[in-house]
Amino acid sequence: MTERRGRPRIHGVMTPYARLLSNHIDGRSVVDVARAWGVPRWVLDDGLRQESKSPSARYLSKVAKGLGLSVEELLDKIAPQEVPTT
Repeated sequence: MTERRGRPRIHGVMTPYARLLSNHIDGRSVVDVARAWGVPRWVLDDGLRQESKSPSARYLSKVAKGLGLSVEELLDKIAPQEVPTT
């Protein structure tokens, strides 16, 4: 296994971008909604690639902009996730 830089990932805790992709709006996945509203495929794909390295707010910002929402409004649509304490 390769060494990772940055904060260690806590197993079982989804990052905001992963929660965004797994969340649903009106029965449709956020990815489907984002594509329907014209968010370019590369924005979603880049976000997935970055997810394995370190989640980046700029990708959430791009997706939010494509959806016509602020990042705060977008994060409000994501179900809150409990972060276990170590």
